[in-house]
Amino acid sequence: MPLEVNEIGIQLRVRDGADASSSDKPSTPVGDCGCSDEKKERQAMVEECLRRVLQVLRARQER
Repeated sequence: MPLEVNEIGIQLRVRDGADASSSDKPSTPVGDCGCSDEKKERQAMVEECLRRVLQVLRARQER
């Protein structure tokens, strides 16, 4: 019997050694000018992954 997945929930939390010490501080909004290049690059990577996942889900739904 085939298994059909209708919905996928994805949660992602990315940390490195430098971020672990500052985990008590609230994160800065992504659109804020105070973001470092590393945070902007990480956010762009997350957005690209999300875009690709949604694209695959839409393609499967259209079939």
